[in-house]
Amino acid sequence: MIFSSLTATFSSLLLVALPFLADTDFSYESSSSDTGAGIAIGLFCIMLICGLVVAVFLILIPLMKIFTKAGQPGWMAFVPILNSIVIGHIVGRDWWWGVLPILNIITTFELAKAFGKSEGYGIGLVLLPYVFVPMLGFSDAQYQLPPRSPLF
Repeated sequence: MIFSSLTATFSSLLLVALPFLADTDFSYESSSSDTGAGIAIGLFCIMLICGLVVAVFLILIPLMKIFTKAGQPGWMAFVPILNSIVIGHIVGRDWWWGVLPILNIITTFELAKAFGKSEGYGIGLVLLPYVFVPMLGFSDAQYQLPPRSPLF
């Protein structure tokens, strides 16, 4: 019953739309300017993705080094929320300090102190992480707090 009424409705709509579809030209011609714009947008997207990958690894590889200096497994640097939780664990805070963004700023300051750096270095870690995280990760700075057991 319902199927037959739907079929009848579709047939009547098709009969109404058929004259309009018959007069429509469905051919498409592209110009060279359209092709150039598509290539430019594609190259921009590829460069953006490559830049983001480089930026992420510019932070994650030194963060892995920081974790191993503090006695934590380095692979935890590559897990998005877990790395913030581990930073909180390294500086002696509870796990939920890594979940809330404003508390991440505080733990970042304390991370600088845990490696014997000043408050100015902590400000650098917050404002210019692409410069200061690699400096901390690849420097000879030693973890100065008592060793903590790994989370996992």
